[in-house]
Amino acid sequence: MIRLVRPEEPNQLAKNRVKWTARWTDSLQDGKKIEWATTSAKLTLREPLLAFCYGKCAFCEGMLNVTSLVEIEHYHAKTVKPELVFDWHNLFPACGICNRRKADINHQGQLLKPDKEDPELLLWLDPGTGELQPHPTLDGPQQQRVQETIAAYNLQRGPLCSARIEMMNFVNRWLARMRGAIEISDLCREEWQYISRPQTPWKFVIRHVLTSAGSAHLAEIDRQAYLHRG
Repeated sequence: MIRLVRPEEPNQLAKNRVKWTARWTDSLQDGKKIEWATTSAKLTLREPLLAFCYGKCAFCEGMLNVTSLVEIEHYHAKTVKPELVFDWHNLFPACGICNRRKADINHQGQLLKPDKEDPELLLWLDPGTGELQPHPTLDGPQQQRVQETIAAYNLQRGPLCSARIEMMNFVNRWLARMRGAIEISDLCREEWQYISRPQTPWKFVIRHVLTSAGSAHLAEIDRQAYLHRG
């Protein structure tokens, strides 16, 4: 999970938000079981949300529409705060595992919200297991928030930890080649283009490794490219 910069609300959402929200809240009041959004409304939201996170899950950073279809995650669950069901700032793109694991829990704003705070300042990475942990400098309440977020989205699941370790190894090998090279090779350039590409998954891992290895300036280059969208 990394810091996200949310773009402006899509025009179609702004135009239809009140009507779409009323459809959902009225159904809850009447006890009707309906899908929270029509197919057309979901299609309107999916593309802007995918662009928002460069095609990745906002929470685990896995590539969407590759290993998992994109789903629309409500930071505050649509049954807990139905009035926010179409609030642009309440919506994130997510993989099915993250979305369904969190489900409709009422976390009362305790979970990390990556468009409002910087998860890189709050998370830590275990280099041996690939597990995310609370940053060692956090106090008790902040540690609890991080732990609740990790649990809510199941961010310690095995395939994620394995993918993080694989990315750690990739970046470390690249750094070793760079440090041992007299001239930068075409391979090193190509690999850096991949590492620094906003669409590349596991950005938290990439920046953590670069910073831990004494290349914080490269982590910052990567961070700025992501935040400012080229």
